[in-house]
Amino acid sequence: MKLLYILLFALTFVSLNAKNIEMLKNACNHNELKKCYELGSLYETGNDGIKKDPKLAVKYYQKACHNGKMKGCMGLGAMYLYGNKVSKSYQKYLELYNKACLGGLYKACDSLGFDYKEGRKVVRQDYRKSAFYYERACQGGIASSCNNLAEFY
Repeated sequence: MKLLYILLFALTFVSLNAKNIEMLKNACNHNELKKCYELGSLYETGNDGIKKDPKLAVKYYQKACHNGKMKGCMGLGAMYLYGNKVSKSYQKYLELYNKACLGGLYKACDSLGFDYKEGRKVVRQDYRKSAFYYERACQGGIASSCNNLAEFY
């Protein structure tokens, strides 16, 4: 009897996830960009019983990013950074994180501030650029960026 309940629960869970995915896809197709980002994130990580599919993650992140959802830009940028089903491209990572930063996603500013402070990836150490990004992040409420910015003074 327990096995029957477990089986019914599992089938219900899979069915609900399939319905939720279809609802997210429908919302994304109607330009609810937050839903496009959520789909990208689900497909990138394979969470909530969803099969991991980095190609679909790229598709949904691109749609979100190209239409102004900065979290989509950051998600796509991270995929380029690590070469997750896209060719590894530090240049695209920088472009996408910069777009996200300038678009008000201050976590991206903080990451770029760190990259320029440490001279990571393809960027040379550049304290002016680091300070620029940390200042934006600090103004956006990221306390650690304020602390890092203070080190320059």
